[in-house]
Amino acid sequence: MRRGYLTPPVLIILALITFGVALTLFLNTNLLKNIKNQPTPSPAINSFEDCARAGNRIILTYPRQCKTPDGKSFTEVINQESLDIAPCDVNSDGMCNVADLNLLNTALGTSRGQKNYHPLADLDADGVINDTDKQILLKLIEQNQSDETANWKTYTSQDNSYSFKYPTSWTQKSIQIFGSRSVQEIEDPQGAYLLSFINQGNYNNNTGKPFADLYDFEQLPYTIKTVRVNGQEGIQPLPRAGSEHITAVDLFSKDFKRILILELETQSRDEKEILKGQEIFDQILSTFRFE
Repeated sequence: MRRGYLTPPVLIILALITFGVALTLFLNTNLLKNIKNQPTPSPAINSFEDCARAGNRIILTYPRQCKTPDGKSFTEVINQESLDIAPCDVNSDGMCNVADLNLLNTALGTSRGQKNYHPLADLDADGVINDTDKQILLKLIEQNQSDETANWKTYTSQDNSYSFKYPTSWTQKSIQIFGSRSVQEIEDPQGAYLLSFINQGNYNNNTGKPFADLYDFEQLPYTIKTVRVNGQEGIQPLPRAGSEHITAVDLFSKDFKRILILELETQSRDEKEILKGQEIFDQILSTFRFE
């Protein structure tokens, strides 16, 4: 009689193989579970860029610094190419002004890789251009303008109540007096811009009382932009449609007895010249001080 193939030795070998396969599967399954249950390690932070990408706090020094929750600090490395471009020079035209702010506004809300994302407008290097970048840029522009205006001439009112600076090459004309209203004009050498400082009493001839506020003074049928000048709120009635070449801001004196108007008119109607005039006006306005 022929013996079958499944003899005891064969059965023992098959059993050992089956056990080995089962053990291997068991061990591998547990290993995979352990791997899956392990927390994903955080990306290593070894540079300012790594720190910023992780969403950590940016300190607005120059160069900027980034701090991790465990107290480590990483300083931004400024290469030679970056040194040739000021941090606020978003459009790389060699200046820091409202044109850079306009470019940032067009990129506002975009992220790295999206259309209209502009790397130089991402001032905190977090991959998103948002209001934080805008506030950083405004601060940098203000600092830069302060440097540019450091050597400008200073106009001071006759009662020393307020002052502002204007470009060194510009000249004052003779002051004009009309009752309680005075007009000081300051002109650039080429006659391209005319700056006027108007100082008048806060008095409404129609009511015989002071104007309640600057909106009451202007009485315009549309919303007027508000501005802050040396900590005091004012309004900017110009430019508006039909008067794009004129920029003006109205303020009350600190005692509310006077209305102060700072106005700059660009003689040309060329858009580039008008924008340049608005930039100069913003610089002049940034130097206005209540004494």
